Amino acid sequence: MRRDGVDISSRRVPRAAVFLLALFALVSAVSPVFPQDATPLRLRAIVRQKYPLLFVRENSPDRPEGMAIDVLETIASRSGISLSWVILPDDADVMEPLREGKGDFVADWGRTESRSTQFDFSEPYITLPVNFYIRKGSAVLKDTRLQAGLHVGVVHLNVSDEIMSPRTDLRVERFRTVHDALFHLLSGEIDAVAHPGPALFEVARAAGIEDKIEKVEPALAESPRCFTVRKGDAAVLARLNRGLGLLIDSHDYHRILLKWFPAPMPFWTTKRIIEANAAAFLLLLLGLGGWHYKGLLRMNKALAESRARFQSLVETTNDIVWEIDANATITYISPNVRDLLGYEPGEIIGNPAFDLIAPEGVAQAQAVLKEAVQERKPFIGSENVFIDKSGGHHVTEGSGVPFFGPAGAILGFRGIHRDVTARKRLEEELRRSETERLSGQKYEAVGKLAAGMAHHINNLMMVVSGYGSILLQKMDLFDPRRKEVREILYAGDRAAMIAAQLLAFSRQSILMAKVESIDTLVEGLIPSLRALLGSEVELAVRKESAGAMIRVDVRQFGAAIEELARNAKDAMPEGGKLDMTTGTRTIGEPAGTGSWYPAPGPYATVSVTDTGCGMDQEAQSHLFEPFYTTKEFGRGMGLPSVYGFVKQSSGFVEVESAALRGAKVTIGLPLYG
Repeated sequence: MRRDGVDISSRRVPRAAVFLLALFALVSAVSPVFPQDATPLRLRAIVRQKYPLLFVRENSPDRPEGMAIDVLETIASRSGISLSWVILPDDADVMEPLREGKGDFVADWGRTESRSTQFDFSEPYITLPVNFYIRKGSAVLKDTRLQAGLHVGVVHLNVSDEIMSPRTDLRVERFRTVHDALFHLLSGEIDAVAHPGPALFEVARAAGIEDKIEKVEPALAESPRCFTVRKGDAAVLARLNRGLGLLIDSHDYHRILLKWFPAPMPFWTTKRIIEANAAAFLLLLLGLGGWHYKGLLRMNKALAESRARFQSLVETTNDIVWEIDANATITYISPNVRDLLGYEPGEIIGNPAFDLIAPEGVAQAQAVLKEAVQERKPFIGSENVFIDKSGGHHVTEGSGVPFFGPAGAILGFRGIHRDVTARKRLEEELRRSETERLSGQKYEAVGKLAAGMAHHINNLMMVVSGYGSILLQKMDLFDPRRKEVREILYAGDRAAMIAAQLLAFSRQSILMAKVESIDTLVEGLIPSLRALLGSEVELAVRKESAGAMIRVDVRQFGAAIEELARNAKDAMPEGGKLDMTTGTRTIGEPAGTGSWYPAPGPYATVSVTDTGCGMDQEAQSHLFEPFYTTKEFGRGMGLPSVYGFVKQSSGFVEVESAALRGAKVTIGLPLYG
């Protein structure tokens, strides 16, 4: 063998010398020489307590460990630096201790433009990517270029905080720690978390939730990790940079890097080779038992088809299929819950089932479930009101059956809920329509009876009044019996007035209609209404019909309004307020047929609202019946005559009232022209 033209193969060299030379050459090749600085330097390094890559283990509170610590200790041992540690809480701000001189430099901090204006940074010892992280399987963000409107969480004063803060197209929320941000991400309160990856994944791994989050590519930015000194502290910065520069390309740096960022394990590990051999052996055994294997395949195929059939049924039905455990916690809910309530299944699973129910219905739902558990039986047709994501209410009807464990204990319930909001609304409309139809028929029948009675009363009282007038004329002016005859004539006049009201109720009175503005008519009634109501009732008039014109009998219109005001005054014996408002309204297609329902079209309206004692449902059901009254000395013909006049004028009457809450009566008359 020759080296530099000299034959050294015949020289005898001691074996120990050869070994030492080879070892020296190897060390020289992989480890550069670190020159010792002449001046020893004592430095205090500021570190945070639990920050991945740089953290304090619980069993060694005074001994920080991490990649930055290993790098610093390697530089210190070879550069004449003596290190001590200033350990801050997890969420502490490292800037103030550094400014106040409690430490000489920060052992690990991300370099940014804003931070560089306040402090000096060493060369980076590693660069970490800053990414968005979302819930596993979430479709809220698949590309960092589609970020507008996102609700993003960042850690306060972290490098990601500085990256996200200028973004006006995002909603940025700050948290004290990475753990807090991840908790709000998994609970669905924020859409994503922006943070350097290794630090976030270390926290997620420690919490056992790393499989519940995923990273979004590409990275938002890169975070150079550096040592940070006070502005102008050139001596410390130069010493750190010199040691770091010699370390970066050395074997020691790669050893530290692999310690904290291990190389990915090769696919064909010993374990996997053993597993592959075992699988091959298993296939051989299955080949020998072919008939059994085919049977298993057929059975598995049937099971898969059954499972697919069940899944298709669950996902295509309009009903919500659910499962809860023994604590009423939702363990499964079908995907169509998003169509009814607006939630993704993942937002509901793991939450109490009663959280979806309107507060006023929770007690009833709990009672139904408790009874089913105690009696170990299904519950059927339970009606609940669910609240969707936007706050809307949905009436549902549900049933559930218990399922049991091997020991016979109830493990939970499985069942379905069906949205019956539309059905309930239709049932209510049908009930109201039927009530209105029956009321219309009742008033039609009573009206015919009233008309017949009015004609008979008129005929009889015509005779009484006629003969009474003749008898009065034949009496002497000072005859004491004239008083009794006058009482006969007064009773005849009252009977005639009642007959007129009966005719009005039966819509057979003679109307002298003319075209007028409803605002003008109401304005003209104000003086008489004030005199009628007296000083104890405040009258307020609002004209909002914009001069709507109607064709109406002015005298009967005024009598109807005065009758409503009189009833309102009687409902406020201790005084109150009466509001009278004009307006317009368009009626669509009626819910039924007959005189009870107004014809479609535009109407002018006048509403009379009082603050009196109001009416219960019983009183409202008889409101327009002749001779029905709740007053001690009432005749019971006032509102029936109003009803008859309005219906004869092709209008409608509406009443809104409740006991102790006042009343509102609205008259609607067809617009003219």
